Amino acid sequence: QVHGVLRGSFLGMWRILRCNPFSHGGWDPVSPKDNTVKDSFKYEKYNKEYTHE
Repeated sequence: QVHGVLRGSFLGMWRILRCNPFSHGGWDPVSPKDNTVKDSFKYEKYNKEYTHE
């Protein structure tokens, strides 16, 4: 609903691929519409703050 079908599908697949046993986990919000995939790496700092130990 935010990014459209193609971009939303790509971002969804990227999100699923990041879910693995080696991931730090944590908070993974939907990025705002004007951000690119590269900008989603800005949220990596939140993942490190809210990890499941």
